[in-house]
Amino acid sequence: MVVSCTLSNDDSEGRAVATRSLVAAGNLGTIVEVETSRDEKTMTYSYAYVRGPLPVKAYNATIAVHPNGSGSTVVWTATFDAAGMTDAEAKADIEGVYDKGLAGIAKEASR
Repeated sequence: MVVSCTLSNDDSEGRAVATRSLVAAGNLGTIVEVETSRDEKTMTYSYAYVRGPLPVKAYNATIAVHPNGSGSTVVWTATFDAAGMTDAEAKADIEGVYDKGLAGIAKEASR
């Protein structure tokens, strides 16, 4: 789903803010997100959606990796408000993004 990803550390009010720009496949546009927290010890990463083609606003998400036997379980959660469609439609759209994203992580991890 992602053609390219660019990472930067934009300086916001005197402090660096990790920003990620994801170019979506199919000419859907660019998704811009900012990192809101990261904890290497607990293997969690949280981010906020700034702009892009997703049908959401006030979107905040966390990806967590939990040891599971000889592997890991990835848990991706979010809160958001629908924008331009019903809550159910936005939820289905985001769930589709998560399903594809988690499948991509699983594919990369199995290499």
